[in-house]
Amino acid sequence: MLCEKAAKATLPAVRSIAVDILSREYSLKQSEISERLGIAQAAVSKYMNRNYSDRVSKTISALNSIGIDKNIKRALNKNKDTGNELMKIAVSKKVLEIKV
Repeated sequence: MLCEKAAKATLPAVRSIAVDILSREYSLKQSEISERLGIAQAAVSKYMNRNYSDRVSKTISALNSIGIDKNIKRALNKNKDTGNELMKIAVSKKVLEIKV
């Protein structure tokens, strides 16, 4: 059940917040964001255009309310596998316990 929640809502929400940060604060292009996060450019476009389910939208709001963007920014500043770092955030106890 938790893996399903992570796959359907929390990981897309975390990625969406990361895309927003990389786009707004780092001024990266979609192709650069795609490479950095290890996701398809089409997925980046989807996140930038806020083309996602209501469940993901509500999860984004909930994550923002607990200040998860700080964790995401920290992950983006590491020179490691960013996609893996975002996955760790998405499956963290703090995130999975959020009621949406």
